[in-house]
Amino acid sequence: MKNDWILEVLRDLKAYADLNGLDVLAHQLEATERVALAEILLEAGRGMEAGRAQASGR
Repeated sequence: MKNDWILEVLRDLKAYADLNGLDVLAHQLEATERVALAEILLEAGRGMEAGRAQASGR
């Protein structure tokens, strides 16, 4: 996926927060990673649907 980099950044930030006792931030970043992944997968699904529609002439 072209947006995988953002997931890596969020994981790195969470690791930093964990190492530095920033527990609330680490928890929030974990939730943010899930939201980012959901949006990335949703967008990828939209792209696949658009490709199918175009291929079928819709």
